[in-house]
Amino acid sequence: MTRELPRTLYVIAPTLHECVMTARDFGFIEGQMQHFRNVTSAIQLRGTSAGTPFIARPAHLWRRDEHSDALATAMQVMQAQGRLRIAQERELSAYRMFDDIPYREARQ
Repeated sequence: MTRELPRTLYVIAPTLHECVMTARDFGFIEGQMQHFRNVTSAIQLRGTSAGTPFIARPAHLWRRDEHSDALATAMQVMQAQGRLRIAQERELSAYRMFDDIPYREARQ
């Protein structure tokens, strides 16, 4: 039986630690986080397809430096272009279904 896998969810924050904390803020646990793509720099947003869902803390809560400012700016531009969109709660529940199920096993 094949499960319907949700689209890759981007977790956007300036550091990997902040990505994990952001996912926890949205109610995710470690086993579910392996299905996400952690984005910690603006360059990692290259090639993002239209409508990619993401979660992030408000950028004004991030530490203030050049790196974070570039990431916040890129995130805003991508949202304006329609390449990124804030994930809705109904979508987030689909990611919670994969609690502790490795991605490769979820496809079987």
